[in-house]
Amino acid sequence: MLSVRTISAVRGMRRLLLSSRVALPHALGLSRPVTSPALALAVRGLSATPARLGKKDKMEKKGDHTEDLPTHVASSGFYKKHVLVATGTTHWDKKVEESDPYFARLSEVLKKHDIRTIACDAPNAATDPSARSLLVLPDNIEFPSVSPPDFASLATQLTSARSVLKSSPATHKTHILVCVHGARDCRCGDIGRPLYEALKAEVQRKGLESRIQIRAVSHVGGHKLAGNAIVYPSGDWYGLMQANDAGTLLDAVVQDEVIWNKWRGRIAMHKEEQTELYLAASKAGTHQQAAPTSAAGETVEMTFILPNDTEKTFQMPLGASLMEVGRDNEMPNIEGTCGGNLECATCHVIVDPAFAEKLPPVSEEEEDMLEYAIGRTPNSRLSCQLTATREINGLRVMIPTAVPRKFPSMADYRLSWQADPQSSQRLQQRAYSSPASTTIPPSTAGSAPPPPPPPPPPPKRDFKSLMREYGPIATGVYLSLSFLTFCACLTSIVVLGIDEAQIKRWFALVRSAVGFPPAVDAKPVAEVAEDATSEPTFWAKITPEWMRSPTTRHAITTVLLAMGMTKLFMPVKLGITVAITPFVAKKLRSFGFQLGQKGGYKTAATQIRTEVKERAAKRHAQ
Repeated sequence: MLSVRTISAVRGMRRLLLSSRVALPHALGLSRPVTSPALALAVRGLSATPARLGKKDKMEKKGDHTEDLPTHVASSGFYKKHVLVATGTTHWDKKVEESDPYFARLSEVLKKHDIRTIACDAPNAATDPSARSLLVLPDNIEFPSVSPPDFASLATQLTSARSVLKSSPATHKTHILVCVHGARDCRCGDIGRPLYEALKAEVQRKGLESRIQIRAVSHVGGHKLAGNAIVYPSGDWYGLMQANDAGTLLDAVVQDEVIWNKWRGRIAMHKEEQTELYLAASKAGTHQQAAPTSAAGETVEMTFILPNDTEKTFQMPLGASLMEVGRDNEMPNIEGTCGGNLECATCHVIVDPAFAEKLPPVSEEEEDMLEYAIGRTPNSRLSCQLTATREINGLRVMIPTAVPRKFPSMADYRLSWQADPQSSQRLQQRAYSSPASTTIPPSTAGSAPPPPPPPPPPPKRDFKSLMREYGPIATGVYLSLSFLTFCACLTSIVVLGIDEAQIKRWFALVRSAVGFPPAVDAKPVAEVAEDATSEPTFWAKITPEWMRSPTTRHAITTVLLAMGMTKLFMPVKLGITVAITPFVAKKLRSFGFQLGQKGGYKTAATQIRTEVKERAAKRHAQ
């Protein structure tokens, strides 16, 4: 173990090296100017790393800085390489390894060597049905065809200098991986997919197609920090990225800089090393984006009042959305179906009137969506439009219910006291005269505030509320159930052989049971023959010939009877619609449908059509 004097000398040498940013690149033989992150990496071997410190020194060093770091720093974990498996799609199941045996086996083999495996949207160029194309980063090596028997050889080649399998350098030098795995977590789809599309558009606008490649990938970890992006060959992880950050990210990649206020970590670095690098960059402060200070980790307190009037208090980071805090902590009725894009009212909350003036005013778009909010009150807001600031420290919000209720506050108790000033005065005098007493004498019991009313029942998810939340999805589910019910009724009528004569007999039984006189018997044969030779009626003249056929009449009667029977199942269909619509919506989101967003269905249809054309072109080429 190093002595304290030796550690101090090493730290002094490190500070000296950090201060000489001009001469150090030539001294170390580096090919480009050294920014603070690269400088910190260059001198990392001269610093007292955790491996060289004693247990006590480790604890002291960890306690000096980590409590002030933002939550996204040092959150990427440790790994040495990324292996991208070409799948030709972005619609993966929640856990790819459970539905893809190839992916599961490859992940198991490479995990032993600290190599991560993720699925990507690249088309599979392998001709063998059991093989896949692979891309290894940051090595930037492509394997055109790797089958399961080659996994052991692949692991050997990635961990040693031996070349076993056929490979070639990748066409692009820079790769940006964006997590769009909506089936794993909706935030990765709601935030990651727009970021992916924005980066592709920005690359095309700046003419960087030959240099930078944008790839959509499966789960990389940290869905609470969506959107997530990984840049190679530097191996920098970024979180909390939005679509409007695409230009900033590309500029940083082109200029070989780091966006520190979005930085999560770097490849082949442990958490302690990532923290050390971040702190060194924070002190330098000479980068494309200023590193966040300790205030970036500041939090404010906020409280949710649940439908049963219980309270839950959380620490909310500055700048975080109230909707995200509610969803992360599984607050009831805080769903945010549209992802915070002002396309629904499923993140509706009721704020404390005492904080109404401290919140931003209601916009026209928010007001339009609040019209669909269940249990709306004058203090209703959409939690996706409320972000944490120092001014709202101590904010209290109430989860709405189907029956609007008043926000609980001390004003209710003050009003009850003002109704009887003398009783309230006696109550206060007794409280001051006997501070040790915790009970109120019976004489003052009448002045005590009444007990709170029982909590209202939770809101029911009826068909109307589903229409507001899920729009055409609920309608589609109901119409699908109606069609299936109609087919079942029609099949049962045909199988049971129900005809017009049976229906007439049933009507006769019903008439007799109710008390109506029986139907008049059929006319004699002579009268029927006479009617046949008489002048036809108006309806007989205009009725087409094909409708006069007994077969046609039987078919029409069967269809009408099936439609009538279908109507009898309406309560059952409504109940099933209420129960399964949320699951159908979740499944559609996993397929790429951006529900609740303008053009979401059109975007998904265009994407599916493009994938079908690509697969058809690939089969034609083969």
